[in-house]
Amino acid sequence: VRDDDRQMVIASNNGANDDPSLNLNLNADPDLHVEVPGQDFAATAEPLTGSDYDQQWKQITAKFPFFVEHQEKAGDRRIPIVALTEAD
Repeated sequence: VRDDDRQMVIASNNGANDDPSLNLNLNADPDLHVEVPGQDFAATAEPLTGSDYDQQWKQITAKFPFFVEHQEKAGDRRIPIVALTEAD
């Protein structure tokens, strides 16, 4: 999901109890290469926390309400949101 100069990755894992491998990999090595239609760039991944997380979750679930269902299925696991920011 695009947010200004960042791409958001929602690690919902379709509501599973565990984070997807992608999220674990981004936490282990936050430097990556992003390819989306019309863009190709090096980026750094940063898990969102606090008010940034809350704001993004509200915006994302307003546009994509199925993520609310994923959160309900995930139970106590808070679905991570990871911001991908273009590297300098």
